[in-house]
Amino acid sequence: METAIRWSESSTLSEQRFLIADVIGRSFKRCKINKYDGIKLQHQALSTYSKVPPFRAFDWAPHDEKLVAVGQWSGEVTILRIDDSVANIPLPPKHQRLCNAVAFGRTGLLAAGLERVRNDFCLNIWDVNQRLPSVISPGGRSPKGFVEPYRKFASSEAISSIKFYSAQPEVLVTGIKGRGIRIYDLRENTGSPSLHFQTSCVHNIAIDPLDENYFACAGVPKDTTIQIWDLRHGSPYTAASVTSGSDLSRPAEGPVLEYKEVFDITNLSSKAPVDPTGVMISTIWSLRYCKGKSGCLGALASNGELKAFETKHEYSLSMKQNDPPPHPDYGVPDKNEKSILTKRIHHVELAWNDKRNGRPEKDRIVAFDFTNLAGSNGTPCAIVLRGDRSVGIVELNGAASALAVSPLGNVVVSRNNSLNFSRSSNPEIRFLKNTIRRLGPPSEGELSKSLILVQGKSGVSEAREASDTSNTNDLGTVDRKPQSSRESHEQLLDIYKPETNLGIEEALALFTVPRRRAVEGYLFDCEKNIRVLRDDRWLQRLWTWIESK
Repeated sequence: METAIRWSESSTLSEQRFLIADVIGRSFKRCKINKYDGIKLQHQALSTYSKVPPFRAFDWAPHDEKLVAVGQWSGEVTILRIDDSVANIPLPPKHQRLCNAVAFGRTGLLAAGLERVRNDFCLNIWDVNQRLPSVISPGGRSPKGFVEPYRKFASSEAISSIKFYSAQPEVLVTGIKGRGIRIYDLRENTGSPSLHFQTSCVHNIAIDPLDENYFACAGVPKDTTIQIWDLRHGSPYTAASVTSGSDLSRPAEGPVLEYKEVFDITNLSSKAPVDPTGVMISTIWSLRYCKGKSGCLGALASNGELKAFETKHEYSLSMKQNDPPPHPDYGVPDKNEKSILTKRIHHVELAWNDKRNGRPEKDRIVAFDFTNLAGSNGTPCAIVLRGDRSVGIVELNGAASALAVSPLGNVVVSRNNSLNFSRSSNPEIRFLKNTIRRLGPPSEGELSKSLILVQGKSGVSEAREASDTSNTNDLGTVDRKPQSSRESHEQLLDIYKPETNLGIEEALALFTVPRRRAVEGYLFDCEKNIRVLRDDRWLQRLWTWIESK
């Protein structure tokens, strides 16, 4: 993590704020948005805290925007006031080791996750409001020496990620290296976790703020797997779940959703990023849930690629026909089936080193966070921080247009065009004209032109790749040798590959070809077939050869 950005949950339409954390520059900046015109975002700094101790983890307090907690390389946790460089609270550990995660709760609880050390707790929790009142007031004095945590858990177990629940501020979810994910309820005095999830994906935990039954987690370094778990499917924590990896009295249930190889690791780098201590950093830099739409999860890779996953609830097929579907927030899902499914995957931005749609490395996204406000089209939007430290807004695409293809080659596409009203007196005709557009098959002359454009697409693609290799943007300077008949035929077949981007007119041309051939009598008459196949010289040669036999 080079830098990070966090959106203020208390932002409104009249005032939007966010926090920028510079890990390398060791500073925090709380900012306010002045203007956003849909393209450029202008902001100003409200307060800045520089000369922050070297840190590798941080969290912004949701109950007080002026408080930030940082986890240092020595394991010490420091609470800072962004508007006061004097007021800070150091919380040193008993034994020095890496601090992997820190997290604030809504009621003032602060949790810190440390690396494993023998005979010491690795999950410490403090109550900022009761035990550390000096941090609340500017200029307060810092306590000296060791501050006893409010609660301590996970003896001799390395903590990788922590997140508090919003609706239940005394419940937190933690990732344990080599163990899995555990749910701790501070209202219980057992000293043990309440639930256990057996998994190797214990990094970048994120909780859906609009449906806290679900949380997501990412895989270990070089593993771009993302899992979504249901809190209601957790196994009760027992000694057997620690020794054997699962609860023997109850069958272990896996994640409700799992995305494997979300990002292409071969396109990330030849080796995983390494921090100054030699520890490998996960290629998934961040997981964030949308604050304004339930089931929308964003994932950012180290190469700047940003994806968003939209999920929705599914209902069991075993339900009776007259039974109403369960409430999406409080209903208990069917234990035998997944409770959610993937609705849509958004490719928000590709990697900076993408061969076709790449960009300079300084323009790649290095951090993001979803906002609690909708974009211009009513879809979720996220604030992003790029490599050149510029701040911007990206908006997810809306629902795709409905499309239908008739056997005659007609295509009907829905459109959002309610401004151009028809003068027709029939309300049904006026509605259809404003909501759909019809694309008919091309005429004979247009068909030939469209086929020529389609056949030339792969040639332009090859020229573009050759241009990228020679580091030039001028396609005309690329020397292309004459193609053989076989090479031309293979190039024509390439247009049917999924990665070939065709316009709607070009696609209609391809759909229309078989029907037109059938109308013109393409069957078993070799001489007639040769005349019909005027746009495919390879099939013409085939029928010429058949006729000669």
